[in-house]
Amino acid sequence: SYNKGIINQAAGETGTMNITGDFINHDTASITQENVNIASPGSLTTNAETVTVTNTDKNIQNAGRINLTGGDNSQNIVAYNSAKGTVKISGDVTNTSGTTIDQAGLTVDSGKTFVNEGTVSATELANNGTVTNNSDLSVTNGDNNGTINGNGTMNIAGVVDNTDANASIQQDTVNITTGTGWLATLANKVVASIFNAGTLELT
Repeated sequence: SYNKGIINQAAGETGTMNITGDFINHDTASITQENVNIASPGSLTTNAETVTVTNTDKNIQNAGRINLTGGDNSQNIVAYNSAKGTVKISGDVTNTSGTTIDQAGLTVDSGKTFVNEGTVSATELANNGTVTNNSDLSVTNGDNNGTINGNGTMNIAGVVDNTDANASIQQDTVNITTGTGWLATLANKVVASIFNAGTLELT
């Protein structure tokens, strides 16, 4: 299904939108609800600026799939019923200061730029474009086939592969977690102060 118009709460009321299938919110459309919940295998495709949640925590709860086609994201994206979903960046998107994305997966498409000024945590990172992290980026596992740049901090808790010919990491700080953290990379593919309490594999 899709929305080309406006979905609002009734005056003086609160509304909840539950998405269980594939829902497209067109760029000229908008959604304003107290709660937006996405259950697996549901999906929401939208510009980040056209969905507004009015709950106190500003949380979109996602256990399915969110596809952000562009815009500035000022809504937290968190788990729904304790299950984390995935976020795909298919356009140029900025995660604004004070905004949290905590999901199982984060994918950045080739040729697209994801700027993080807030807090991002992903169990799996698949970067084929550009991630400009000026704040806090935490990943467990992932493949970096593009560019991670900016003046932020990258935390690695699992196995991250940075060996692709097009891969590079440039951050103020890269922290590799005790025991479980593992970064495989060419030495010239990382420009950062590296604090290694796990494994740094130079290939």
